[in-house]
Order: sequence, then structure tokens, then C-alpha cells
Amino acid sequence: MFFNNDNRLRSVGLRNAFFFIAAAALILLIFPNSGGSAVMAAPGELIAGGLSGPFGMALDSAGNLYIANEGSGGGGQWVSKLPPGGPLDLIFSDGYIGPSGVAFNSLGELFVSDDTNQVYLVDLSDGSRSVFLPDSFGLQNPNAIAFDSADNLYVVSAGGFISVFGPSGALVDLNFAGGYNTPQAIVIDESNHALYISDIEGKIYLIDKSTGASSLHADTGRGGTQGGLVMDAAGDLYLAAYEQGEVV
Repeated sequence: MFFNNDNRLRSVGLRNAFFFIAAAALILLIFPNSGGSAVMAAPGELIAGGLSGPFGMALDSAGNLYIANEGSGGGGQWVSKLPPGGPLDLIFSDGYIGPSGVAFNSLGELFVSDDTNQVYLVDLSDGSRSVFLPDSFGLQNPNAIAFDSADNLYVVSAGGFISVFGPSGALVDLNFAGGYNTPQAIVIDESNHALYISDIEGKIYLIDKSTGASSLHADTGRGGTQGGLVMDAAGDLYLAAYEQGEVV
């Protein structure tokens, strides 16, 4: 599947299911085709424009989509919000430097990571933010974040490692897994007690959630890949290959 790199949102269908996937300066906006909440759109339809290098994104329980505008190679300053039916609130939350990771915990609280090597808790009522994980922990350009079912926070640092923090922000393991080449995205597979990580070479790694041991799961051959990674209900993974303009 091919797409344009144009700082806009489009909808794309994959295998009769729809998902969210991001690739640097592009977001493929993909919704459930079975009545899921959010803006409904035909594949390829433009949803919103004017974004600045959209990277990570997440839905809340009401179907609002939150988008980290990482900028071109970093330097973006805000998080956008797209409610069901629109319109886009381009600058819902600002003051960041290269925001990239976006995730909700089980309480419905929004968290955003950025290039200051911090993770922020965002107030959904007004977009204001407070530091949840300070830079003193030693994160290195956290590209992606995700919560597991116990609200442990996994942080993917572009420096090549994954860190784990407890629900309150207490450090569990700074180097839970490592040795990756600029990891980009994370998927947590609770059913198999596993994590999946994509890197800038287009490789996907399978990581044991208990031990941190990792193995190569797939090599897409898309060097320079910088994009989102999602898993469908059947356990199939989809990777956005930014430089090639593909979803694989």
C-alpha cells in the first residue's frame, strides 16, 4: 500500500480491518470498519491537514485521536486532538520539543514523550502538562511509549534501549532490553506476554516481557524505515515504511 508524505491524515484499509499507523511526516488514519467510534472515512480520504511531522498517536475512550507533532527531524512543539467528526484542534497541548510517543493508561490519563528525554502527563481538560518522568532517569530521545495491562510504562529510547517504569513512575529497569538501532515503535502483546519493537532498519524484534530477551522476528528489508507499528486482532503486524511509502 502506497501513500503520500504530506503532513496530512488519510484513511487506509488493510485486510478488511482498520488501524492507526504513523510514519514521520504522515499519518495513515485507519478506523474499525465495524462501527468503531471516531471519524469514519473511506480508504484514501483526507481527514485533516496542517500537521507537522505527526509521529505517535493514541485514541481515548471517547474516540478522540491525539497526535504528537514531532516535526521534521524533531523540533515540533505540540500535540493535536481530532474529535469524532472533527474539527482538528491543531495545538491542543504545546510547549514540547519534538513530541513523539503518545499513550493512555487504564485510568484514561494521557502521556506524551519528547526530545527533552522526559515523559509528560497531560490534562485532558485544557492540554496543560506536568512532568511524569524527568530527564534525570537517563532516557535518550524516547520515540515511543506504551502501557501494559498492569499500567507499567514501557519507554523506547532512540538510543537503542527499552526502559520500564511502574504505574507511579518509579523506575523498574532502565535497560530492560537493548542493542537496537534507533528503535521507533512498540506494540505490547499481552496474550503472548511479549513486546514487539521496530527499528530504523525496518527490522521487528520479539521481546520476552518477563526477561527482556529478544530475537529478530522479521526483517522487512526497508532500510531507513521510520514509522508506526500496529497489531490486529489476529496477531498480524503492520509496519509503516516512511522512506519507501509503503505499509508492510
